[in-house]
Amino acid sequence: MSKAALICVIVLGLRPPTIAMDKATAVCEDLVVQAEAQSIDPLFIATLAAHESGMNPEAVSRSGARGVLQALPRFWCPGKTREGCDFTSAGLKAWRYHLKACRGNRGCGLRGYVGLSVTGNTGFVVKIESRTAKARQAFQVEYPRLLAVNALV
Repeated sequence: MSKAALICVIVLGLRPPTIAMDKATAVCEDLVVQAEAQSIDPLFIATLAAHESGMNPEAVSRSGARGVLQALPRFWCPGKTREGCDFTSAGLKAWRYHLKACRGNRGCGLRGYVGLSVTGNTGFVVKIESRTAKARQAFQVEYPRLLAVNALV
């Protein structure tokens, strides 16, 4: 099992997907790999995606947000259109923007990411941060075991 797979097993165990588990796991692993390549916390972004879309890459909100990270094409996609847009990349771009705008404050960045005021809906922020903390705790227990098993193989 890879590190990305372990992260996805943990996150999807805390928030079951809205699509078939095998598809959700593949989508999640791709997201985690992309996040790590961009120095984005993979546990956090996978937790956010599980909450935002149930890890469904076809998810569309009433406001037109799309993909696992619910990116708005008019802001984050090339040409400001959904045609040909990689919604995972667009969502990661949006997250980096909001986190940078908040000088690394993840709670502030999360509120901006989901379109809330800087002080708005702290319950949502607490929920995502709480799930991320649970995922991180499980990962810290399981990852050394994964490394040990992989060393034996």
